[in-house]
Amino acid sequence: MALTTGYRALIASPANDGLVKGAVPVSGVVEFNPAEIDFFKVEYRPQNRDWITIGNVQRAARSGTLETWHTEALAPGAYQVRLVLVKKDGNFIVPSQVTVRVEP
Repeated sequence: MALTTGYRALIASPANDGLVKGAVPVSGVVEFNPAEIDFFKVEYRPQNRDWITIGNVQRAARSGTLETWHTEALAPGAYQVRLVLVKKDGNFIVPSQVTVRVEP
């Protein structure tokens, strides 16, 4: 669904402070005005490291599974997962972010 102004974006799962392992569905909702927002992406990082994009950038609004995060090769520990909306001008908005713990 496209909004005429602004955006609505939320990571519903995994939950903040949750435990994850294996193939983790990152689910939620993303709605935006395509005249303002170019695309969205889901990213992760170990605490205070560089962000890594999960999967592909998405140009269409959606709800349900946004991406599947494969944690099998990651070291156990705390990670941040965020939803990023990239505006037409290249600037970005981070409307939703969670911290999770990857288990072996």
